[in-house]
Amino acid sequence: MRIFGKGRHRPSASWRQATDRAFTLIGDGRYEDAGALLTRAADLEPWLSESWFNLALLHKFRHDWEQARAAGLRAVALLDRETGAPDWWNVGIAATALQDWPLARRAWQAYGLRVPGGATESGEPAGMDLGSAAVRLSPEGEAEVVWGRRLDPARIEVLSIPLPSSGRRWGEVVLHDGVPHGERTTSSGHSFPVFDEIELWAPGSRHGPDRPGAAPP
Repeated sequence: MRIFGKGRHRPSASWRQATDRAFTLIGDGRYEDAGALLTRAADLEPWLSESWFNLALLHKFRHDWEQARAAGLRAVALLDRETGAPDWWNVGIAATALQDWPLARRAWQAYGLRVPGGATESGEPAGMDLGSAAVRLSPEGEAEVVWGRRLDPARIEVLSIPLPSSGRRWGEVVLHDGVPHGERTTSSGHSFPVFDEIELWAPGSRHGPDRPGAAPP
C-alpha cells in the first residue's frame, strides 16, 4: 500500500487480477497476452508506480529496451522513496542496453550507488570498481557459468573461455540481470555472485585460448 497525498489507495481487485494473471502468462512465455493485461492494469491504475514497474519488467523480458526505458521512467516518477528502489535498477539496465549513458548514470546514482565523475570518450560510466563476478550464459538454454569482470551494474566482460554451445566467446560483454542467482566460491574461500545473462551487449575484441575453461578471478 502506498500513500498518495493525504489519502490511502489500494489497487483495485481488477488491477490485482489482471496483474496476477499477467505474471502467470509471463511464466508460460506468453508475453503478448501478458502485455495486454499489464497495459490494462496500467490504464486502471496509472498513478501506481507498480503498474509501470511491471510493464518495464515485461519489456525487459522481451528485450524491448525503448519500451522498458519509457515504462521505467514512468515508474520512477511515481516513487515515494528517494533511493534503493528496484525501479531505478531496471531503468539502468534499459539505459545501458540503449547506451543512454546520462540516464544510466542517473539511474545508478538514484539507486544509491557511487558513480565516479570520470567517463570514457563514449560517455560510459567508468571506475565503478565492482570487481569480479560470475555470469550464467544462456540461462534458458544450455546454461554455463563463467567468470567475468563487472564493468558497471549491468555489464560483465567474460574472462573465461565458454563452451561453444553457449554462443559466447572470451572478451565479449554481456548485459545481465540485477538479482544474483546463486554464487561461486573459490579455493581461497571468497564468494562471488552469479548473474543471469540477458543478451550479448558487445562482441569480443580479443582472441582467447582455443579450448574451453574457467579460471576464477
